[in-house]
Amino acid sequence: MTRRRYPSPIQRTIHTLQVIRGLVGKVEADKLTEILTNFHKGVVIEVTQKRHRAPTRYKRFEPYKIRVFFESYDPTARNILQIAAEILSGLLRAHPFPNANHRTMLVATSAFFKANGLRFPHYERAIPRWRRRYVADCNQFILESKYWLKLRRYRDKLGKGARVLQVTKTRKHVIKAGDLDLNKGQMAEKHLAMTKEWLTELLGDQSDKYRRVSPEALTRLIAQAES
Repeated sequence: MTRRRYPSPIQRTIHTLQVIRGLVGKVEADKLTEILTNFHKGVVIEVTQKRHRAPTRYKRFEPYKIRVFFESYDPTARNILQIAAEILSGLLRAHPFPNANHRTMLVATSAFFKANGLRFPHYERAIPRWRRRYVADCNQFILESKYWLKLRRYRDKLGKGARVLQVTKTRKHVIKAGDLDLNKGQMAEKHLAMTKEWLTELLGDQSDKYRRVSPEALTRLIAQAES
């Protein structure tokens, strides 16, 4: 079966994700909001084709959350890994899309790494059935991510004696000792740390993950994307 290819406008926006440098301005934030919106549309189309039905909309689309995040984000002195982890964790906590937030942000994260010359995952095309392994790795991340997101959201409603959290319709997660004693800020830090650890594992021994994105590299890659 032929895999669906994104149209060229979305392919071009993959490289445009690298415009993040310094404090992001309004124009750049608007562009990044448009890019992520396009990624979400692509994910919804793909999910709809596979399941023969559109994913459920749990809420309305809130694009302002993406703009606010980027307008207040300063990636100065951060490397590629740190930027990716902070964007992935920050926007998952913001949850701007009506559905498929994790899928959308994982697609965007993969595009960001690949636009910077990194394999994501590091075992892509290097082992048999690598896609199956990648799906399993993503599902594990999503489970842990939703644990922290839901624990943070329902912390005040859960009693101190709560031991299990319903993470999805079919999956439960044991509430680890001490997690309910954390405040929401500390839970956000835990989510970020977990995200960074997972990304580090999936990037493997690629040393370039600790490289900073230079303006020169951005200029070259954007020029290539628009050529």
